[in-house]
Amino acid sequence: MKWLNASDVDGLDFRGQEPQTFYFFCGHGELGAGFPVAPRLDWADEGAPSPTKQWVALIDKRPVVIQQEPFNHFDDRNVVLVLTPFACSDAEGGWGALRDLAVLPEPIYPTRPLFIQSCSTSRDHVVCRPNPRGWSDALYRAASRAEAEGLLDYLQRDPWNRSCFIGSIEPAGLWTVISPGGRADRVVGRYPEVDSALRLAAKVSDGQPDDVLTVKDESHGGSRTEYRICGGHLERAAT
Repeated sequence: MKWLNASDVDGLDFRGQEPQTFYFFCGHGELGAGFPVAPRLDWADEGAPSPTKQWVALIDKRPVVIQQEPFNHFDDRNVVLVLTPFACSDAEGGWGALRDLAVLPEPIYPTRPLFIQSCSTSRDHVVCRPNPRGWSDALYRAASRAEAEGLLDYLQRDPWNRSCFIGSIEPAGLWTVISPGGRADRVVGRYPEVDSALRLAAKVSDGQPDDVLTVKDESHGGSRTEYRICGGHLERAAT
């Protein structure tokens, strides 16, 4: 793994591809404290506390960007964002880069991904991770059962991933988080994916422990399942 100084980063070649997003579990040590280079300061992320810190390296000529996450999308877990060029032509599908990223340093846990961006649009063959708040998060959308099984076998070498499984996920839609109000309910947020909406509902519910929040799909012809969140946890799902 070769670290790059900020002056070497401009014009970094991502091989003409959009970067692939990985979120990894991160330990409690300060990100970058043991890295041999200073971070690059990125002011481009609109809405984020600026600047965000980035460290850039090459892993066998593969560009890798490690970024401190200004917004935590995974409840109270420490996370780190890693970007690297897509490699969907790999025999392992879109998760093959995970093997290269195994050399990422502490406090990153590269064997413990929370999300891997996929080239697939399938809602089946999805590798899922149970969320301690009561639902399951989509970790990786595979194009086939064989691809999903390959990733699951790889992940389960780390006992931390033993609860991961292969399943199907709700269709994309207009998943809306609704909080009860005095005279009228209040829309807190809307997301295309249900697990993102559930995470927001749980965070809001933490500050409203006596309220029951609803997550439902308001798109035309969408899912009829409604989720109830209370006390920061999934209370029930009903159709």
